[in-house]
Amino acid sequence: MIGVSGSNVGKLKEDIAKLPSVEKVTRINIEEQTKRYTGKFRNIGERGASEHIMMFITLKGTPIFENVQAVVEDFIKEHTVDEKKGDEEEFDGGW
Repeated sequence: MIGVSGSNVGKLKEDIAKLPSVEKVTRINIEEQTKRYTGKFRNIGERGASEHIMMFITLKGTPIFENVQAVVEDFIKEHTVDEKKGDEEEFDGGW
């Protein structure tokens, strides 16, 4: 999902930065969810999935949240595999 040397995350930063009212994307952290989080966040995906990840995006600006979410959802669809479909992608050696 992260890509070789963070290339996929770099592309995600560029795509978010192109949105109206986004001045700068400071940081994107992607990590496995290992604890319960409180506060404001948005769930994307299916309940009861076998894996859970958290994506923390720090940006400067006042974008419309739904536009940011659409970019993130496209990123997730492109860089993850649905277990139910049985799709197997070849491991490219990068994280």
